[in-house]
Amino acid sequence: MPNKSVGRPQYDGIMQLISCEDFHGSPVYIGKLLENERLAEALSYWDSLPKTNGLPHRRDFDPLAIPRLLPDVCLVDALADDRFVYRLAGTRLEQLYQRPFKGRTPQEIFPDSADRVIGAYRLVRDTRQIFYRRGVLKRIEPRRETISYSLVVMPFSRDGTAVSQLLGAHDHNSEDR
Repeated sequence: MPNKSVGRPQYDGIMQLISCEDFHGSPVYIGKLLENERLAEALSYWDSLPKTNGLPHRRDFDPLAIPRLLPDVCLVDALADDRFVYRLAGTRLEQLYQRPFKGRTPQEIFPDSADRVIGAYRLVRDTRQIFYRRGVLKRIEPRRETISYSLVVMPFSRDGTAVSQLLGAHDHNSEDR
């Protein structure tokens, strides 16, 4: 069942969240919801990886297996102290948000909407399920435009038990072209 979020608009100096819908569940459930072939490709690749106790190991993830998706993916470390730190992010994500992600937390990248981002990351970490969000953003800087976006967040484990990293695959499309 979707958790549809519309709440107060959130603004991070560059982007303003207008609306979004959140879903979480198994790869099969999320796969049926996906309307975007690039996100479906990311989920299919993640689901094809060998798993221990339902979780793929990060060491089995080969970025070169999904080269066309790399500009739109991020890898996030889920630390023991309940922090999340971006290990890497694709060039398109960094261009869109106009800042480097590597070594930074969601609070640094998305100061006004970090709670929403961290909530999704915690959900994946704690439930070991896939998270899917689709929504609408309004770009404020450097030019105004409406952007539809969707993302899928998938868990990785180092030990087959605890989620230690997250793989995020994103898609953003300007509706003002």
